[in-house]
Amino acid sequence: MRVLRPGGLLYLSDLLINDDPRNQERYERYANTYKCYGVFELPEGVVVRHHQPEWVEDLTSAFEKLEYEPFKATTMNRNISAAFQYLGRKPVQNPER
Repeated sequence: MRVLRPGGLLYLSDLLINDDPRNQERYERYANTYKCYGVFELPEGVVVRHHQPEWVEDLTSAFEKLEYEPFKATTMNRNISAAFQYLGRKPVQNPER
């Protein structure tokens, strides 16, 4: 919000929480480490976060939602993951005159 001009567009695309056993196990394994369900480590040393749809909605609540599209994506490791794309617009403030 701070750096986007009024009427400017915000585009987000990321991965969502998955409900398959592989992901559920690693979410639970790292929940205490990162104090957040959905954050986990990969063997390559990368820390990854999959998001709850409600978190995305909260994060973007100040924007006018133009589009929100959940879909399936293929990850770098060739796994299928829930994902989303979001397009929103920063509200235009009414100038005081």
